[in-house]
Amino acid sequence: MLSLITIILIAAVVVVIVFLKAKNSEEPEEKFTPVISIAEGACSLFVQRGMERFLLREYENYPGRSLFSSCANKKKTCKKLQEALNDILEFLELPKTVNLTVNYYDSADSFQTRAGTYQRASSYSREIVLNLKRAYPLINALAVLCHECTHYFMEYHKLNWNDTSLNEQRTDVIANLIGFNSVLLRGYKEFEIITGGNGFTYTTQKNKIGYITARDCEDLKRFLQKIRKEISARREEERLASELKQEAEKNLNAAKTLIQQLDLIDLKVLKTTNPEELEKIQKVLMEKEARNIPDEIARCESRLKKISSLEQARQLNQDIYNLCSDLAAWLSAFRGKI
Repeated sequence: MLSLITIILIAAVVVVIVFLKAKNSEEPEEKFTPVISIAEGACSLFVQRGMERFLLREYENYPGRSLFSSCANKKKTCKKLQEALNDILEFLELPKTVNLTVNYYDSADSFQTRAGTYQRASSYSREIVLNLKRAYPLINALAVLCHECTHYFMEYHKLNWNDTSLNEQRTDVIANLIGFNSVLLRGYKEFEIITGGNGFTYTTQKNKIGYITARDCEDLKRFLQKIRKEISARREEERLASELKQEAEKNLNAAKTLIQQLDLIDLKVLKTTNPEELEKIQKVLMEKEARNIPDEIARCESRLKKISSLEQARQLNQDIYNLCSDLAAWLSAFRGKI
């Protein structure tokens, strides 16, 4: 018979194993994949060009006539896709100079052409062509449309790379980054079309669109969540740094005013004969002379112009506040004695 200690040890090991499995299933490890590598490079480029706002938005939450909330239940039509195109162009802040053509094919037809194409028709117009099987759910058509509109977005912002072999994959990655992750998560899942029946059964076989997988979109979703937290945290720091900088400017002006008041005092007309007060005043004068206040003010002004972080703003604001406190204390030593 097993001893009580042995039973306890076995039970503890089982609990640890179960806990680790549950943790891994809930929080998949972040791993390096090609799509994450592309996403990191794209995000760096967005930040350099001041385009961070596009990384913080999701088309699913767009307040326009977004098809996302109803596309799975409404019959797909050219009109619906045209409405979606107008919404997407507005969402991406792009000129609405795109002509949309939708071609439908029966599922039984030979289907060798690409599901969507984008091209620059002229200097002032673009053309998107969707080649869809009739049995495609509307979410898949919408995913193709988002991909093609991302081509337009990349061209408009000059985000195309010289290496064209990965251009389609990059386009899908950027589509996820600029707000279409929720659409592509659904639209890029593999699915099976039930021929001869009504409705669709989503599985992991038979039909697939997109240049990356739904699993890639899941990885990009987690990557986006991390990036958005980082951007939000950085923006909050920038906001606080800006507020502290304004406060530092105000305190610096107050310090200059206090200095002017100190310089106007005529020490020859002091009205006190108290030895302790005279000693205190003499001490203030010595401190004032030793501090070289004009140089301190000049250094603070120089630091104020070079602030680049929240910590620098906090330190400068504290230094100027301390200077103001010292000046106010010196000034109070003379008041009532002039």
